[in-house]
Parts: sequence; C-alpha cells; structure tokens
Amino acid sequence: MRALLAAALVLALAGPAHAAEQLRLNVQGPPGGPPPSSQVLRTLTVAKAGNGTGTVTGTGITCGVDCVEVVNNGTSVTLTPSALSGSVFAGWSGACAGSGGCTVLLDNDKAVTAAFTFTGWPLAWNDNSTDEANFELERRSPCGSGTFGFLTAPGANVVTVVDASAIAGQQYEYRIRAVNAGGPSAYSNTLCTP
Repeated sequence: MRALLAAALVLALAGPAHAAEQLRLNVQGPPGGPPPSSQVLRTLTVAKAGNGTGTVTGTGITCGVDCVEVVNNGTSVTLTPSALSGSVFAGWSGACAGSGGCTVLLDNDKAVTAAFTFTGWPLAWNDNSTDEANFELERRSPCGSGTFGFLTAPGANVVTVVDASAIAGQQYEYRIRAVNAGGPSAYSNTLCTP
C-alpha cells in the first residue's frame, strides 16, 4: 500500500518588489486522499540536574539519551524517574512537581527537570568466613593508583555498607577482608566504581 503525501511549502519572496508577497504551494496525495494535517505539534524537553545520576523514561523519552519528544497538541506524557546506584531521585521542577511519577499535558511546549542526588556507593560482599570478629573495608582513589586506606570496620555477619563519604564523580576502588583474634584473612577481589 502506498503512503499518501501531504505537505505545504511556503516561499517568502525577498526584495523591494516582493516586500510582503508569499507563494503557498500545497501538495497532496491522490484525489480523495486525506487533507493535510492542521495538527499543532508541541515539544516536551526533559533535563537532569544535581550531582546524582538517573534516567527519566516516558512515551518517546529515555533521558539519558533522548530527552526531547514532539507530540500532537493535547497529548499527555507520563514520566518516570529512576535513580541509578548511589543516587536518589530528589524531585521535579518546571512542568512537574513532587517526588514521584509525573504526567505532563502538552497544551504548550513544556520543560521539566529531574533532580538526582548522590548518596554514596552501596557496597555488598559475600561473607565466606564463619568466625570473623569484624571486617576491614578499604578504599583508594582513583582505581589502580595510590595506597588503600582504612574506611570502616563492619561488624561480624554484616554484608552491606554505603560509603556516604564518597564524592560524586570521583572514582574509587574498594577491597575487604575478614578479621578475628588469629589475624586478618586475605583481601577480597577489588571493585572500581564507574
């Protein structure tokens, strides 16, 4: 099946002899086809702010990558924020408000901003020890460079911690070991943050 063409071209003529003249040329598909659309288009622009990371998704929007969507006038677009590891969604500004999902009615061009706040790197490990008194978690920055330094000593059987002292945008490398009265275990493998 052939697609019908519908377009309008407006030429503005310049120069003193044509100061306000315009030539309008309408091109349509075969006779009896639909008339050219007079639908008004609206633009939704999504931006991200803050020192955290996250994405905003909705119909036609995957902001991280595609943060602009053009839709017909009167269309509603529902936006959903998703914080990435180490961040939380802090709220909206612009055409959205609050701290949850948001539906935007595009009766005009609109813009929204999603704010993400960095909270620290969440770290987790397997407790392969059966008799630890505690663990020793160490870090260095950047990855592969410098000396590891003591960060914290999670208690026995603890397997998660958040490094809330980490600085947004800075890369860190972590390692951990179990400790008891007999001394420390070997270090774990290392983990580098993005």
